[in-house]
Amino acid sequence: MIPNLGEESVEISIASWGPNSVTLRFARYLPKDPMYAPSLPSVDVTYSWTGARLDASRPVPAESGNGLSMQLAAAPR
Repeated sequence: MIPNLGEESVEISIASWGPNSVTLRFARYLPKDPMYAPSLPSVDVTYSWTGARLDASRPVPAESGNGLSMQLAAAPR
């Protein structure tokens, strides 16, 4: 199970995996990018299993969602 990433993301893919880690690739968007066309370079975040929890190599990039997905995520339910 992946821990709460702290951000909504429109596109995540598995870049690599091994016995104790997985690297996720996050697409990055400028505010006006359409959901199908991120214009910023993607960022990889590696999650490593310590035996007790997953540790992230870095925070999820803030640009991993676009304006619409962020608005939908923040909408009251």
